[in-house]
Amino acid sequence: MTRKGNDTYRLAYWYVTEYCGREWDQATDSKSANMTHAKSVLKDFPIQDVKGCLLAMRDGIFGDISFQIRISSIRTGEPTYMKQWIDYKSDPPPIYLLEQCSEWEQRTGRKVEDLCQSQTLTQQSLVQPVTDTP
Repeated sequence: MTRKGNDTYRLAYWYVTEYCGREWDQATDSKSANMTHAKSVLKDFPIQDVKGCLLAMRDGIFGDISFQIRISSIRTGEPTYMKQWIDYKSDPPPIYLLEQCSEWEQRTGRKVEDLCQSQTLTQQSLVQPVTDTP
Protein backbone atom coordinates (compact mmCIF):
# COMPACT_ATOMS: atom_id res chain seq x y z
CA MET A 1 0.00 0.00 0.00
CA THR A 2 1.33 3.46 -0.83
CA ARG A 3 1.92 6.17 1.76
CA LYS A 4 -1.19 8.04 0.53
CA GLY A 5 -3.16 4.84 0.94
CA ASN A 6 -1.93 4.49 4.51
CA ASP A 7 -2.81 8.12 5.22
CA THR A 8 -6.26 7.59 3.71
CA TYR A 9 -6.88 4.64 6.01
CA ARG A 10 -5.41 6.44 9.04
CA LEU A 11 -7.59 9.51 8.47
CA ALA A 12 -10.77 7.50 7.92
CA TYR A 13 -9.99 5.29 10.93
CA TRP A 14 -9.25 8.34 13.13
CA TYR A 15 -12.47 10.02 11.97
CA VAL A 16 -14.63 7.00 12.79
CA THR A 17 -12.99 5.92 16.05
CA GLU A 18 -11.80 9.15 17.66
CA TYR A 19 -13.85 11.89 16.06
CA CYS A 20 -17.18 10.05 15.85
CA GLY A 21 -16.44 7.81 18.85
CA ARG A 22 -17.52 4.47 17.47
CA GLU A 23 -15.76 1.23 16.64
CA TRP A 24 -14.28 0.68 13.20
CA ASP A 25 -16.18 -1.98 11.23
CA GLN A 26 -13.75 -3.30 8.64
CA ALA A 27 -16.52 -4.73 6.47
CA THR A 28 -18.45 -1.47 6.07
CA ASP A 29 -16.10 1.36 7.04
CA SER A 30 -13.30 0.31 4.69
CA LYS A 31 -15.72 0.79 1.76
CA SER A 32 -17.58 3.81 3.13
CA ALA A 33 -17.77 7.43 2.04
CA ASN A 34 -15.29 8.22 4.82
CA MET A 35 -12.56 6.44 2.84
CA THR A 36 -13.56 8.26 -0.35
CA HIS A 37 -13.63 11.64 1.35
CA ALA A 38 -10.34 10.98 3.15
CA LYS A 39 -8.64 10.11 -0.13
CA SER A 40 -10.06 13.21 -1.79
CA VAL A 41 -9.02 15.76 0.85
CA LEU A 42 -5.56 14.23 1.26
CA LYS A 43 -4.84 15.12 -2.36
CA ASP A 44 -4.83 18.78 -1.31
CA PHE A 45 -4.05 18.89 2.42
CA PRO A 46 -1.75 17.15 4.92
CA ILE A 47 -3.40 14.75 7.34
CA GLN A 48 -2.54 16.89 10.40
CA ASP A 49 -4.26 19.92 8.88
CA VAL A 50 -7.36 17.89 8.05
CA LYS A 51 -7.55 16.56 11.62
CA GLY A 52 -6.90 19.98 13.11
CA CYS A 53 -9.57 21.59 10.95
CA LEU A 54 -12.16 18.94 11.82
CA LEU A 55 -11.45 19.27 15.55
CA ALA A 56 -11.64 23.06 15.33
CA MET A 57 -14.98 22.79 13.55
CA ARG A 58 -16.30 20.41 16.19
CA ASP A 59 -15.06 22.60 19.05
CA GLY A 60 -16.70 25.75 17.67
CA ILE A 61 -13.55 27.66 16.76
CA PHE A 62 -15.26 28.81 13.54
CA GLY A 63 -18.65 29.44 15.15
CA ASP A 64 -21.62 27.17 15.64
CA ILE A 65 -21.94 24.55 12.94
CA SER A 66 -25.45 23.21 12.56
CA PHE A 67 -24.74 20.27 10.26
CA GLN A 68 -23.11 16.88 10.71
CA ILE A 69 -19.40 17.39 10.12
CA ARG A 70 -17.92 14.96 7.64
CA ILE A 71 -14.33 14.77 6.38
CA SER A 72 -15.37 16.56 3.20
CA SER A 73 -16.87 19.43 5.24
CA ILE A 74 -13.47 21.13 5.39
CA ARG A 75 -14.09 22.30 1.81
CA THR A 76 -17.38 24.02 2.66
CA GLY A 77 -18.03 27.41 4.23
CA GLU A 78 -17.16 30.90 3.09
CA PRO A 79 -14.23 31.12 3.33
CA THR A 80 -13.75 27.37 3.45
CA TYR A 81 -13.18 25.84 6.86
CA MET A 82 -9.72 24.72 5.75
CA LYS A 83 -8.84 28.32 4.83
CA GLN A 84 -10.11 29.41 8.23
CA TRP A 85 -7.98 26.69 9.86
CA ILE A 86 -4.85 27.81 7.98
CA ASP A 87 -5.50 31.42 9.01
CA TYR A 88 -6.16 30.39 12.63
CA LYS A 89 -3.00 28.29 12.71
CA SER A 90 -0.83 31.13 11.35
CA ASP A 91 -2.17 33.83 13.68
CA PRO A 92 -1.67 33.05 17.39
CA PRO A 93 -3.45 34.99 20.12
CA PRO A 94 -1.47 37.68 21.97
CA ILE A 95 1.10 36.09 24.25
CA TYR A 96 -0.35 37.79 27.36
CA LEU A 97 -3.59 35.80 26.95
CA LEU A 98 -2.10 32.69 28.52
CA GLU A 99 -5.18 30.46 28.46
CA GLN A 100 -5.89 31.20 24.79
CA CYS A 101 -2.21 30.72 23.92
CA SER A 102 -2.14 27.36 25.67
CA GLU A 103 -5.27 26.22 23.83
CA TRP A 104 -3.87 27.47 20.50
CA GLU A 105 -0.58 25.62 21.10
CA GLN A 106 -2.37 22.37 21.96
CA ARG A 107 -4.67 22.68 18.95
CA THR A 108 -2.00 23.61 16.38
CA GLY A 109 1.08 21.87 17.77
CA ARG A 110 3.00 25.14 17.46
CA LYS A 111 4.63 27.36 20.09
CA VAL A 112 3.48 30.98 20.36
CA GLU A 113 6.87 32.16 21.65
CA ASP A 114 8.74 30.58 18.73
CA LEU A 115 6.34 32.12 16.24
CA CYS A 116 6.55 35.55 17.88
CA GLN A 117 10.35 35.43 17.83
CA SER A 118 10.47 34.48 14.15
CA GLN A 119 7.97 37.23 13.27
CA THR A 120 10.04 39.78 15.22
CA LEU A 121 13.18 38.73 13.38
CA THR A 122 11.38 38.96 10.05
CA GLN A 123 10.02 42.41 10.88
CA GLN A 124 13.45 43.58 12.01
CA SER A 125 15.04 42.37 8.78
CA LEU A 126 12.51 44.41 6.79
CA VAL A 127 13.40 47.64 8.56
CA GLN A 128 16.10 49.54 6.70
CA PRO A 129 18.40 51.77 8.74
CA VAL A 130 17.83 55.44 8.13
CA THR A 131 20.94 57.37 7.24
CA ASP A 132 21.32 61.10 6.95
CA THR A 133 22.59 61.98 3.52
CA PRO A 134 22.87 65.57 2.34
